[in-house]
This record gives sequence, C-alpha cells and structure tokens, in this order.
Amino acid sequence: MPLGFIAAVTAAAFVIVVGAFGYPGADFAGFVAAATLAMTLFVGAASFVPAAVVIVVGEIFRLRSPFYFILAGGLIGFAGHEFTAYIGSVEFYESRRLVYSAAGFTGGFVYWLIAGIGRAAEPAPGVDDA
Repeated sequence: MPLGFIAAVTAAAFVIVVGAFGYPGADFAGFVAAATLAMTLFVGAASFVPAAVVIVVGEIFRLRSPFYFILAGGLIGFAGHEFTAYIGSVEFYESRRLVYSAAGFTGGFVYWLIAGIGRAAEPAPGVDDA
C-alpha cells in the first residue's frame, strides 16, 4: 500500500504540474520532472491524512471498486483546492478546482491500479468456492 500511495501522489502531482504549465515539449522535460518532484511533496503532505482514512475504510469494508478510490481521490483533490492557500497566476486559478479534482481522480485510479487491483478478485470473507 505505501507504493500505491507514492505512485498515486506522484501521478496527481504530474497532473497538477501539467495543468498549471500546460503540456511541455522536450525542452522542458527537466523542469516538469523537478516541478513534479516538488509538487509530490506538497500533494503527499496535504493528502496523507484523508488518503489514510480512505484506505483504512476501504480495507475495513473490503471496498475494491475503482470507483470508490477514484471518487475519494477526486474529493480529496477538491478539498485540497478549497483548503489550501493560493499563490500564482490568475489564469491558473480559474481552472485550479478542475485541475486539483482531476489530479485526485488520477491519484485514486493509480492507487487502485497498484494497491487494489491485485486484491479485487479475492473472495469476501466467509464465501467458499463451492
């Protein structure tokens, strides 16, 4: 699960960086990599507690659906927009809510791919293969 969280945070950070600066050409690959690394630290810190709650609830209730993690990620991304201070260009602020929500959706999906898809086929407790 820690690998899934790290991958989800990195994917969400990449979406935010591309959303903020646009899709860069090959000239800016180094900049995008550095900005994604920096944004990964911010996204990881801002989403750690809510993501931990979502993960624990998912484990307790054995929620394996990608929709659960995608929806939860989108809500965490939306909350990230609403509860963080903003410094930056006005143009990015106009689309920031959408970009943060999309980053959350992406993070939730990536988490499900890494941490949830392998266990999606596990039978529920008490269910026998007849």
